[in-house]
Amino acid sequence: MPRGYFAKQWLSVLESFRCEHADRKLASLIYIIWTEVTNNIWIARNDIVHHGNNLNRQRDESRIDRSLIWYQRNKREALARVDYGLTAYDIDALHTLTLASKRERLRQLRVAKAAFDIEKTMAGKGQHTITWYFTTKITDSKQATENDPQISSNKAAQHTTTED
Repeated sequence: MPRGYFAKQWLSVLESFRCEHADRKLASLIYIIWTEVTNNIWIARNDIVHHGNNLNRQRDESRIDRSLIWYQRNKREALARVDYGLTAYDIDALHTLTLASKRERLRQLRVAKAAFDIEKTMAGKGQHTITWYFTTKITDSKQATENDPQISSNKAAQHTTTED
């Protein structure tokens, strides 16, 4: 914008004083202002916003660190056992990870938590996950009914109907 201001006002002033090559002198003035003042401010701004450890980056990093610490401390409630490996990181070494790798780790943990929440909801309705069928089952029927709420509720319902 200073270029437009200078082009309209200063060029007419320089020409009114019969200055030789007024346009070149105006171009030199604009170049000096750009290199000495504006460019230095622009470079400092870009360093603060993009390259430095600015306040937004610090806030994002501390929020992500808190989330990663929460997932590691609450993995038994938030994640399935097969996803415990996602929390295999050292809390004391979080500061050594890049922000991009922390974001990706947090994204993976959120996806795993969402999947586990769906599994818990379906298990509450009596539907098992596919891995449940691959595990070793208890052969003793008394232990089986005690460990599986669906079987124990079915047995209890049959027991009450036969006594009536």
